[in-house]
Amino acid sequence: MMNMYFVQNNRIQGNIPVMQAVVQVMASEGIEKLNHTRDEIEKKYKLSEKSRELMNKTRSAVYAADQAVSAAEEAARDVATRIMNTDYIAKGATWLSGVLDKTSKFVSELGTMKGYNPNSRKYI
Repeated sequence: MMNMYFVQNNRIQGNIPVMQAVVQVMASEGIEKLNHTRDEIEKKYKLSEKSRELMNKTRSAVYAADQAVSAAEEAARDVATRIMNTDYIAKGATWLSGVLDKTSKFVSELGTMKGYNPNSRKYI
């Protein structure tokens, strides 16, 4: 049993250089295909150096604009959070809630008064 392990281990270790060579060949073929494809695209679209520079600058400008928009959105969220967390907003909301509560109670009392006539103004 132990002898079988060593035989299999030696076979695997013996195959490692072969596997490495196969991987290297595949990688170099892949790189060659990528380079060939790039060359074909450059010929097809005839990208000059100036148009490449313009394309890169445009790409950079779009990226910078995207970053600026993201920063502005983050700043707007921060401002909104700070506004909502101020005491003035909390106090104003509490005051408004109290006013609405008192108003609803008053209207409720008006509706339940004895002898209330909706057409008469003397009870208001």
